[in-house]
Amino acid sequence: MSAHKTSNPAFDAAANVAEATRQSAVQSASSQAAVVSAEQTYFRSVYKAAIANSLSPSVFIEALKSLGSQS
Repeated sequence: MSAHKTSNPAFDAAANVAEATRQSAVQSASSQAAVVSAEQTYFRSVYKAAIANSLSPSVFIEALKSLGSQS
């Protein structure tokens, strides 16, 4: 599993939970749409964690846009 390691332990913890959930969802996905949904859910989670921990969410916004999400 990938692990987030920043100088913000609260963000790292939230991002690591989101990553574990993403990996599980992708592994069990039965379609490309399910994979994209899992990826979008992951990036929304880390976006929210970034904001909650006073970090820039810009990279997560760009990732969501690249996955076709408007939010």
